[in-house]
Amino acid sequence: MPKKIIDLRGNIHHSPTPPSSAPPPRVIGAIEWSVPAFERGNRDIASLAFPGVAALILVILAVLIKSYFFAAFVALAYGVFLMYGFREPQTILCRIAKEGIIIGRKKYTYGDFESFWIFTGASPHELSLAARRGLLPFIRLPLALVSSDDVRALLLQFLPEKEHEESASDQIARTLGL
Repeated sequence: MPKKIIDLRGNIHHSPTPPSSAPPPRVIGAIEWSVPAFERGNRDIASLAFPGVAALILVILAVLIKSYFFAAFVALAYGVFLMYGFREPQTILCRIAKEGIIIGRKKYTYGDFESFWIFTGASPHELSLAARRGLLPFIRLPLALVSSDDVRALLLQFLPEKEHEESASDQIARTLGL
């Protein structure tokens, strides 16, 4: 039996089919979130002691063999290591929309990428974008405070989903906490 639909204007209509009980698909226009430029590891005195001792030994050896340029280089490299070790990460704004993907100040079109993949093993999940050209074959973004299902639904409108392998350098960096 068809259900009656009452129009608030006073008209009564009969619907030929009952309305669907399933909710309509959710359409996402854009997703925006902020992430730190790098994950700041636990930087305490103990984590700086080993590189400091190694740098001191190299400086002493360089002075003993009268390689003052190398001694200065090692001291300068350790100074840069200390500066970056205590630096606070900048916050980068990420946005995925129908126009493209914005990461910080850089705007990419979907033509710049071959595919995407979402790594769900780490916390937070990470979005991996395979670039068509450039020095970095993959761009990886942490999906902090963003639903990976929403990101997947939006990106599937523009890019194919293809599984990406985690590179050896990413695995080593994650193990060392870099």
